[in-house]
Amino acid sequence: MDASEATSPRQVELQLQEQEQQQEEQEQQQEQQEQEQQEQVQQQEQQPEPPASQFACKKCRCVLFSSAQLTPHAPEQHQISTRRKLKDLKHHVGGGVACSSYFVEETLPWMDEALLAEGKIHCPKCQSRLGALQWSGSQCSCGTWVTPSIKVTKSRVDAVFRQRNADIVTGVVLPKAVEGDAAETALGREK
Repeated sequence: MDASEATSPRQVELQLQEQEQQQEEQEQQQEQQEQEQQEQVQQQEQQPEPPASQFACKKCRCVLFSSAQLTPHAPEQHQISTRRKLKDLKHHVGGGVACSSYFVEETLPWMDEALLAEGKIHCPKCQSRLGALQWSGSQCSCGTWVTPSIKVTKSRVDAVFRQRNADIVTGVVLPKAVEGDAAETALGREK
């Protein structure tokens, strides 16, 4: 018998244990890699959308204002109506109320002064109603009082996000026809 063939039962048992340990380590590594991949996917899904740089009319897609022109406000910062606060507490026990409007810091050049005098904000291109203006202020749906209130309803505008990949091909480039082929096809059609 050769030395390699003559293995004791103890050696066989040790080899089997080593193989089992290696398999377990490989399985653990695979599980760990799968968990890392799942975590990466979850992180990508949970990342909030990048802040919108511009806002456009929902009907005609005319760009109206940018995010730099918005007035930031904290929810329930200046809530005045106690009746509304009690009502909100009854209906929204779990969380805060999301804002349903954007507030612009100042009147914009495209805003029609005649309509502003009436307190209405319309799109300069399609004339659809976008919001309202009240110099005395108004209360946001989140509870904050904003003064002056140049309010644009969120449902009337779309947020326009910047594309991360600007190298996306948006058109199809057709090959140039050979002049001889073009002449032959033109002659062939005339016959």
